[in-house]
Amino acid sequence: MEKEGQVVARKTVKEWQLMGWKQPSPGWIKLNTDGASKGNPSPAGAGGVLRKEDGVWIVGFARYVGIATAAVAELWGVLSGLELAWELGYRHVLLEVDSLLVTRLISGSGSRAPQLRTIVRAIHSWLERDWQVEVSHQYREGNSVADWMARWSLSLALGLHIRHTPLPEVRALLSGDIVEVVLPRLCSI
Repeated sequence: MEKEGQVVARKTVKEWQLMGWKQPSPGWIKLNTDGASKGNPSPAGAGGVLRKEDGVWIVGFARYVGIATAAVAELWGVLSGLELAWELGYRHVLLEVDSLLVTRLISGSGSRAPQLRTIVRAIHSWLERDWQVEVSHQYREGNSVADWMARWSLSLALGLHIRHTPLPEVRALLSGDIVEVVLPRLCSI
């Protein structure tokens, strides 16, 4: 039986939910990461942002990785973000990734896929350091700044590019997150 606002698709019940960026708990920072690619494999990159508990920008990054799959790009975003958070001295990090596959890869024992194994091991080595990192999945609607940074990476030279201040194109997205703008998304329930 369907309730108002629910959709049944292939025996999966879906419901509209409001999604948006949420502040981390006091004493924590949030690391949002994302990957972008024009095909699979194709030119690919990653991006992300570290933010304080009030949503204020700490540092953003974009990494063009060359020809890669979407999963590899996402993993590079996670690895780059963890390295930055550690180097900046943060020891309580809430990591949000918008790829459920990548969230499972880094929260589990790793990957059987040879092309992912090395980078997943590198991420695990960072996660095993003396700090607290909580990993969770976040839909695109709550990850818009990282999504923008990942897409921007496709226009850059190979390597890591760090931004200590947000680009003008990102400021509206940041402001929307700080005032808790939410967007609808059809989700399985």
